[in-house]
Parts: sequence; structure tokens; C-alpha cells
Amino acid sequence: MTQTPIRRGLVSAAMFVAALSLMGMFRSATADQPSVAAKPATRIAIVNLGKVMDGLTEAKDAKARLDGMVSDSKKKLQEINDRVKKIDSDLELMKDKKDTKEYRQLAYEKLELGATGEARQKILQQLIDEEEGATVRLMYIKMTDAVKRLAAQDGWDLVLRDDRDIVPPDSVKGRPLTGREVRGLIDQRAILTASDRIDLTTQLVTMLNNEYKATP
Repeated sequence: MTQTPIRRGLVSAAMFVAALSLMGMFRSATADQPSVAAKPATRIAIVNLGKVMDGLTEAKDAKARLDGMVSDSKKKLQEINDRVKKIDSDLELMKDKKDTKEYRQLAYEKLELGATGEARQKILQQLIDEEEGATVRLMYIKMTDAVKRLAAQDGWDLVLRDDRDIVPPDSVKGRPLTGREVRGLIDQRAILTASDRIDLTTQLVTMLNNEYKATP
């Protein structure tokens, strides 16, 4: 049966309305489904621990105290050395009196001072090394704790040690580096490049210095 133009128009209109209805139903069903939130990007920052240590007022004060210990130790050892030099001078003047009691006493005192000086030097060096170790450990613990707090404060997910200053030098002690030495230095480096906007070094130094200044 042949459809008239009017009938064909009515059929097309009905199909169009049905299509719109189906589209509306699809959109409604899609809107009812919970949307999957996109995961936030991981935020990564870097810190140059060497530069932080160099910029800390507390570390400078600790180094000044350590330098004072070294200076005092040198003075104590110098007193012994001065006494040994005086004894050497006296023994030289008494070289013709080696069989006398006075000569033997001075010679014995020299040996005793030599042993005392050597033992004292070892003890003082051990104390200085231990004090330096305790100081560096304390500074490292404070830096890592500050990094953790700073990361939590500013929303950093991962903070890495900035090792971009590790660059093989042209030479060491006047000689070129071997391939093994160069590769050894290269293997120590993990970060090849990084943007300054993720460098927290200056911010960390300011934070720790302010906290140290506020400590009684």
C-alpha cells in the first residue's frame, strides 16, 4: 500500500520523537551512575641536604663548639711538645753527663711525655670524632623531621635528596679520572634535572633557623 506524503510525514515525526525519548532515557541513566574521580597527580619535591647543613645556624654553632674542642686539644698537646723540646735542649747540653742521675731522669721524662702525648692525642681525636658524629646525626634527624612536616604542610607526596651537584671533575689531585672513577660518581646520582619550583632547600633552611632561634 502506497503511503501518502502526509502519512510518511507522520511516521517520520513519530520516529524522531521516539529517538529523542530514548536519548533522554540514556542521559538519565548515565547521570544516575556515580562518576569516577580522577586521582590527583603525585607531587614530588627535592632537598639538597648539604646546602641545608651549610645554611643552618645550629650547625654553624655546633661547628664552632667542635672547633673549640680541637683548639683546646691542640693546646694541651702543644704543652707536651714544648716540654719535650726543652728536655731535648737540656739533654744536648748534658751529653757529656749521660751517666748522671739528672740525665737519666730527663731521658725518662722525655719517654714518659712521648707516651702520654701519643695516648692523649688518640683519646682527644676519638672524643672529637664522636662529638662530630653526634652533631651530624642530630642535624640529620632534625632535617628529616622538618622535611616530613613541610611535606605534610604543603602536600608533597615524595621528597627526594637533591644530588644534582654530583658531577665528575676533570681531574683529582692533578690527574685525570679513570673510567671506573667516573662511572662510580655517575652511579651515585639519581636526579638528572629538576625544576626550581620543587626545590624545598631554601624553605627548609628558613624553617629550621626560625625554630632554632625560637628555642630557649
